[in-house]
Amino acid sequence: MTLHVRTQLRRAVAVQLAGLPTTADRVYLGRMRALGADHLPTLLVYTDDEETALTAMGSPALQERRVMLMVEIRAKGTDSGDLQDLLDAIAAEVEPQILNGPTFGGVATLAELTKTRTRIEDKGERLDGGLRLEFRVHYQTEEGRPTEAVTD
Repeated sequence: MTLHVRTQLRRAVAVQLAGLPTTADRVYLGRMRALGADHLPTLLVYTDDEETALTAMGSPALQERRVMLMVEIRAKGTDSGDLQDLLDAIAAEVEPQILNGPTFGGVATLAELTKTRTRIEDKGERLDGGLRLEFRVHYQTEEGRPTEAVTD
């Protein structure tokens, strides 16, 4: 099966984020994942909205695509200050992996951090924390060929 460039991007990002000091191999594809009550810090990688525009006419035409790549950090704790510090520490590990050389195996041309969202919820004895890093990732395809990134 030939994979859409978005799928290739998500998989490449997951590989690139595996092995970080705080989250180790706990990197999962998709925005939803059941995490146990005592789970260790985890990363979720998924894409959201994408904008497309023709940038060069031809047969086929060249498309510039800008997809929102989400890296969501999930962690638990008992103190909201410590939990927020942990989420920020993990974000400090993730950001350079995405922004320093963001080609993800030759799929993308540019990545930029556009927003960071933090949430902490009281779940009884434990706090659930989340921090979502939202990156706009640019890539190109030929119109009608969404499985092949154009890198020239």
